Amino acid sequence: MGGGGIRDDPPTLLVSAAASLSEAVGAVADRFEEEQGFRVLLNVAGSQVLASQIIEGVPADIFISADVCRWSSRRRRLELLEIDTLLPRSVDGLSGGERQRVALARALMTD
Repeated sequence: MGGGGIRDDPPTLLVSAAASLSEAVGAVADRFEEEQGFRVLLNVAGSQVLASQIIEGVPADIFISADVCRWSSRRRRLELLEIDTLLPRSVDGLSGGERQRVALARALMTD
């Protein structure tokens, strides 16, 4: 940032990745940062924990799961309950019925 110019922060990419894949994902993230000029923020945990975080509204641009089949099944259940569109909304913005459907969905996601 020389000459009094304004420094542009690089674009940020939020990546939630399974802990079992953290070494490989970290290496790819480092290379992507170098080559593309992005800042990559990694959120590493178990796939089920990450899926639950995303369902609860934690932002993620990319989700890399070690268990894609289970996540796809969960997403289908959310769609069947017609609450997949509620996920980005704050709990305070949900009606009583919507809150009940979300609570039911969370109970069903424990497999």
